[in-house]
Amino acid sequence: MRDERRTLAWTLGICLAILAVGAFFHQLIIATIGAVVFAFARLGGYRDRRRLQQHQLSFRQRLTEELESGAAYSITCRPKRIIEREEFEDEGALWIFDGGEGRYLALCGQDYYETPRFPSSHFEVVMGARHRTVVGIRSHGQRVPSSAVVSGEDIAWATFPERDVTLFDAPADAELPAILHALRTTNAA
Repeated sequence: MRDERRTLAWTLGICLAILAVGAFFHQLIIATIGAVVFAFARLGGYRDRRRLQQHQLSFRQRLTEELESGAAYSITCRPKRIIEREEFEDEGALWIFDGGEGRYLALCGQDYYETPRFPSSHFEVVMGARHRTVVGIRSHGQRVPSSAVVSGEDIAWATFPERDVTLFDAPADAELPAILHALRTTNAA
């Protein structure tokens, strides 16, 4: 907070200096525009930081409530095949796990990158029972490579689920277009 006050004081001081120079040269309108543009450019990041802080506080509150409740919801997955989408820019990972019998699990976001133990032949996604906030992924099996790696351009951004964890149904052993159509349909519902 102290740094934010110092930044605000410096920004205000520089804006006043710009206005003073503009008044001295009888260019007050140009100086005012310059001071406003400088202030917006300098303080634009402040608004973004505040939004990020509010998001982090909200997540921390949800996680605290989940942990205090002591109740959890768990999804166990023993995938027959794993479809991975290559990351494009900073969208995060997208994994589609074929659980067999037409049941699929999609995990997407920057919290689901490949690790030495994930993806594995048997894992569990643990979420809080109240808000369904993902608490963690427990790997019970050996790490296995993806069955298919799909290029970033082959799966459109609109296909990504809005939630981190999505369970959906598609025909058993379906090809990728049918799986993506089922995922997109689940998102729209």
